[in-house]
Amino acid sequence: MEAARSQTLICPRCGQSLHRTRRSFSHRLLSIVYPVRYYACTPACGWTGILPAVSRLKARKRRLLRVALLLMLALCGIVLARHLAPYWNNQHTDESVEESDTAE
Repeated sequence: MEAARSQTLICPRCGQSLHRTRRSFSHRLLSIVYPVRYYACTPACGWTGILPAVSRLKARKRRLLRVALLLMLALCGIVLARHLAPYWNNQHTDESVEESDTAE
């Protein structure tokens, strides 16, 4: 894992070393599916671009955690909906009875 961090990436245009810069919102969305990082070259060259993340293990763990969290939230929503369904149905039937009584 240390070996992956010590690798320096080189610019495809001029051959100088690249440094990481801040990503935009679209790059962050892309990283959910495919982990990427945003790099820039020296000011003389001016190349910027996205490259695959070197450490995929950390990104894969994060993605799995997000999926697990979303599944857990969906399950909680389903359980809550099933739990509240009898209350919801009784409330609506009571209102319809009251409306029919006042209409007569």
